[in-house]
Amino acid sequence: MLVDRPYLNSGVEVKFFDQPTLFSAAGPPRIWQHTDATIIPAFVLQLQPGRYGCYAYPPIAMTTETGPRRKIARRVADVFQAIIREFPDQWF
Repeated sequence: MLVDRPYLNSGVEVKFFDQPTLFSAAGPPRIWQHTDATIIPAFVLQLQPGRYGCYAYPPIAMTTETGPRRKIARRVADVFQAIIREFPDQWF
C-alpha cells in the first residue's frame, strides 16, 4: 500500500523531514485489525540500470494498545525518512 499517499480523507498530519505532511493512517491498522497481518515497511530501489533491490524493515508492532492513528503514521513516516535519507535520489 502507498502509505505516503492518503486517499479519501484518510490522512493524519505528522512531521516528515520537519514539515507537516499527511500520511495514510487508516490502511495499516485496518488491515492488521481484520487480518492480523504483520505490517512490514518495504521499498524497491534501483541499484543500477536494470537491477533492483528490495529492502524490508522490521515490522511495525500493532496491538490494541497501539493508540491513535497518528502514532502509527509517525512510525511509518520514520521508516520512510530513514530510507529517503539513505537514497535521496530515488524519491519522487
